[in-house]
Amino acid sequence: MIRLEIAGRATRDSEVHNLKTGATVANLTVAVTVPMGKDKNGGVFIDLKCWPPFDVIAGGIRKRDPVYAVCTARTEEWEKDGKQFKKTVWVPVTLTGGAGASAAPRSTIPAAAPAAKADTEDDLPF
Repeated sequence: MIRLEIAGRATRDSEVHNLKTGATVANLTVAVTVPMGKDKNGGVFIDLKCWPPFDVIAGGIRKRDPVYAVCTARTEEWEKDGKQFKKTVWVPVTLTGGAGASAAPRSTIPAAAPAAKADTEDDLPF
């Protein structure tokens, strides 16, 4: 099982769609900062597909709101113009977000071990 923990901010307002079956799904993109080497950070954009019951939470998330999610991977396949397409989407099994929400709720993230004290201040990222 693939598991991904995401803590970041929404890049745009979530989009909620009503399906023919009566179910709803909310689509959301989260921007996450990741280390790219010494003194460099990069951004990664992760698309979430939120099914019930998380569609209600995701439906209230707006651009720049903090988001924390634990997700599993799902592969979607479809055909268009005779060509087969495949894409991996991330489906939350835990989701927190929206105005006033913490991007990383303390109750769901284990505490990190204390970092060793650096000998020089040059090793600090700030």
